[in-house]
Amino acid sequence: MLIRDTEEDFKKKLYKRLWETSHRILMMKLQCLGAAQEVGRSGFVLDTGSERILMDYGIKVVTGAEGVDQPAFPMAASVKLDGVVVSHAHLDHGGFVPSLYNRGYRGPVHASATTLDLMDLLLKDSLKLAKIKGHGIGYFSKDVSTMYANAFRVAYGQQFEIGNSQVMFYDAGHIPGSGQAVIDTGKGVVVYTGDMKVEKTELLNGLSPVREDVKTLIIESTYGTKEHPNRDETEKHLIKRIREAVNNDGVALVSSFAVGRAQELLLVLEKYGIDVPIYVDGMCRDATAIALRYSEFLRYPQMLQRVFARAKKVTNNQAREKILKKKHPCVIITTSGMLNGGPVAHYLEHLKDDRNSYLAMTGFQAEGSAGKALLETGVYKTEKKEFKLKVPFEKLDFSAHAGRSELVNYIKTLNPERVVCIHGEDTKKFAAALKEEHGFDAVAPAVGDTIDV
Repeated sequence: MLIRDTEEDFKKKLYKRLWETSHRILMMKLQCLGAAQEVGRSGFVLDTGSERILMDYGIKVVTGAEGVDQPAFPMAASVKLDGVVVSHAHLDHGGFVPSLYNRGYRGPVHASATTLDLMDLLLKDSLKLAKIKGHGIGYFSKDVSTMYANAFRVAYGQQFEIGNSQVMFYDAGHIPGSGQAVIDTGKGVVVYTGDMKVEKTELLNGLSPVREDVKTLIIESTYGTKEHPNRDETEKHLIKRIREAVNNDGVALVSSFAVGRAQELLLVLEKYGIDVPIYVDGMCRDATAIALRYSEFLRYPQMLQRVFARAKKVTNNQAREKILKKKHPCVIITTSGMLNGGPVAHYLEHLKDDRNSYLAMTGFQAEGSAGKALLETGVYKTEKKEFKLKVPFEKLDFSAHAGRSELVNYIKTLNPERVVCIHGEDTKKFAAALKEEHGFDAVAPAVGDTIDV
């Protein structure tokens, strides 16, 4: 016997179905593929209900026993993406994008022109290192080419579409070309900051504040529980130590990240009138040339052009040997920033017992890196080398990330309905502070979480 719903039951079911449908349409989701309660391998999918937008897709460099790149949290090949936006060129944000094309994605990738040129440099270097070490990294050179065939170069303030959403980049102030993605979904504005720096540095003018009314702010929180030291004082300290070394006929060796940091250090040397020979080694050379290609985004482009022009570019071990044999006072800016390899290893082996020289480590030293181990033990150790350093060394904070007060003030400026704290090891603590001390609806998802935004 067929039992029919009463009119009242039918209406209840209909209203429930309509409510569930409208709720699905209105509710946006954020899928966290990486960089959630951790630093590295950034990857976030914004599902607006009508399109899926991937914001960054990076790697985490494992510096322990394996010595290989660990890809971001895997995305099912069957998942449809409508577009990719890359906030900036660092490998932990853009270093795994070619793998999408290796797995069949043929949609667009949007980034600034500077970011795409710097990514080309970094991705080719990753392929080169992978070949040397004999391990795969999830993509091949053909996939990089396919990515660039589908790439769109976007200027700050230029609006573009991904599905029904309108997207725009604002300067993030982190490195040349870095951008905050402002996504107007029609259901509210979502801002993804990528990595950001509010305050000016010698290289950049700091971020451009978002002007739209923001529903959800997805904000990097690398230093959500820490302040940076005064930048001017850090610069002066570095210059003091460099002058001490060169006055003692020593070498001032400055280990640096190639993208962003090396260019700022060149400007600091020029600002304080360091007039001894300056050498630029490793990927710093090409990264500086790319930054100058888009000089309109730099704070002091003419000054950087001047100091880079007079700096001597080092390209091989023969040139490095020549510098060291001269035994003349000089400054060498070189990779790698975490001392894991590259030209810095060659210099350190020759300078290890020279108490008149000086090593400045100007970047973050990750757990498992040679730089971190050196700070803890005084021993420089890589897969190929191990020796104790007698040359004076120290780590200096030239971070291109916003400190705690910068982050909090920016959040207050935008006053979003919801704050999603990502890209930090203490995001839960930072989110709790935002909620308890400032009254924001703040959350700190973990890798693998999908949350409402």
